Amino acid sequence: MTPLYITHGDVLIRFLGNLVMFEIFFLIPMAINKLMRKGKPVIFVQPVMNYLITDRGIQGAGILIKFPIEDHNINIRCNRSRKFLELVREQNNPMSGRMIMIQRLYMDSRELEKAIDALKKYGKIDIKCT
Repeated sequence: MTPLYITHGDVLIRFLGNLVMFEIFFLIPMAINKLMRKGKPVIFVQPVMNYLITDRGIQGAGILIKFPIEDHNINIRCNRSRKFLELVREQNNPMSGRMIMIQRLYMDSRELEKAIDALKKYGKIDIKCT
């Protein structure tokens, strides 16, 4: 048995019927996700593999931060046991609400200590290490 909108002779009714049928599969999951996430931030973790920390800033794939760091939306944390620096940015997006973007710079122990010293010296920022 075929739906009525497919067998109808009017092109506009067939188009609108197809549009409604295909949009149902998009709109219902989107509405459920919005209701489930209401008030909760969306968290993205992005590992940055190719980067360079110099006396002028941090440069890498998808990241560019100038020293001294004057942007108060950026928090920098380090984790010595897992050997990475985290750059945490919080944004308010009108479409998806609150969004937290975490960019992780993985490195070995010696490079981590050098990066922490460079951030304190040139970035003029306090770093929270765990």
